[in-house]
Amino acid sequence: MEPDINTFQNWKICDKYTPMTLADLLAWIQEHEDTYFLFDVKEVNYEECQNIINQIKAEVGENTGIYSRIVLSGKNTDMVRAYSDAGCFQWIHLWMPPQDIIEESINTPEKFIKFCKEQGVSSWSVEGKYLTEELAADMAGSGLK
Repeated sequence: MEPDINTFQNWKICDKYTPMTLADLLAWIQEHEDTYFLFDVKEVNYEECQNIINQIKAEVGENTGIYSRIVLSGKNTDMVRAYSDAGCFQWIHLWMPPQDIIEESINTPEKFIKFCKEQGVSSWSVEGKYLTEELAADMAGSGLK
């Protein structure tokens, strides 16, 4: 069961930190101009991702300059497509899953890089234990952060 907003805001993280709503977070980012925020959304499909994007857009409202300080992280190609299709986010991040669960359309460094460039992905990550010298060399010239 989801808590109501009062219950949520009265929880304490580590017994001292107050949780923030999306509106609180965006207001905080706006006040702290040197801050970027990475939305590390867990794996969702295109439609679920659109719902998240719509919530962000609703809270951003007229303060569209804040989009330049939001990084949206995707765990699959559907998420990245949703972020890209939204047309307002300049920072899109794609996690490269391990080979046993990676989508076939991005299952080689070449396919991954091609997809990233087509969708406007700016950065990528991979779990350290899967980073090989060969993968690092393949990705080094990709232009991705």
